[in-house]
Amino acid sequence: TAGDIAVEEARTLPFPTGQALATTAGVVVATPDIRTAVDDTLVVVQRNGASVFTADVNIGDELDDGGVDGSGYFVVKVPPAGLEALISDLGATVGRLSGRTQDTTDVTDQLVDLEIRIGVERDVIERFQNLLADATQFQDIVEIERVISERTIALEQLLASQRNLDNRVELSTLTIQLQYEAPAAEAAAVEDDVAEASASPDV
Repeated sequence: TAGDIAVEEARTLPFPTGQALATTAGVVVATPDIRTAVDDTLVVVQRNGASVFTADVNIGDELDDGGVDGSGYFVVKVPPAGLEALISDLGATVGRLSGRTQDTTDVTDQLVDLEIRIGVERDVIERFQNLLADATQFQDIVEIERVISERTIALEQLLASQRNLDNRVELSTLTIQLQYEAPAAEAAAVEDDVAEASASPDV
């Protein structure tokens, strides 16, 4: 079709260079006091220039050992440059970092492809709008309006995909899972970490 030919022609045009990276990370924070950890998490998120996208918090009862059980789950958006600082601050302020995952995807080609297809759809819509302005036959008008409607829907879908990818590049996504850990278990884990670090050979 004319649209497919236009896409192939557009692919040969020069395009801005540079990578567009989308990063998603997750941390598990172990703490003996979920209530305090929830409050501390919100403070840490705010002071690192991030924002909470979704949250699911369950505050349990105070236990005999002084801890407060429960759970917390946050999805946070943060500028990529501030991701490491946010994670470090969580470990220093909220509790022990007991787990971490991270995935970075290069979406440059996807964004380039979307930009090309968006341009093609806009060109096709403009052409058919010009045809509509000159059309005199009822059947021609109906057919041209049908094509414009279909192309407009396709354009809106492409623009939505572009916005989604742009948002993923501009803001990294960090999931924070707060997990209850008894005070004694936390202390033992910290001792193990210290012992492991001490046993590591110097480099």
